[in-house]
Amino acid sequence: MPDSLDVPEALIELQRASDAAGAAVHGLQDEIGPAAGDWSDEQRDTWAARWAAWRDAADRAHTAITEHAESTGASRYELEKVVKQVVRHAEPEA
Repeated sequence: MPDSLDVPEALIELQRASDAAGAAVHGLQDEIGPAAGDWSDEQRDTWAARWAAWRDAADRAHTAITEHAESTGASRYELEKVVKQVVRHAEPEA
């Protein structure tokens, strides 16, 4: 992680939660087929709930990144990029 950006662990955790919620949506689509398929009402409700959870988690992560960038004077774009790199390309622990 670059030394020039202070990335609180809370931002990392929020992005992890967002990515996990997104994976749950994609996992359901892999399991029961594309959203345009012949889903039951229960499957549609499950998908809608997972989609809403993903949207909400992504919104919380984005809002926290934006607020942190504004409060520290950091570039929101650069901060978000670093957060996502840390979450999605974490080095294995030794």
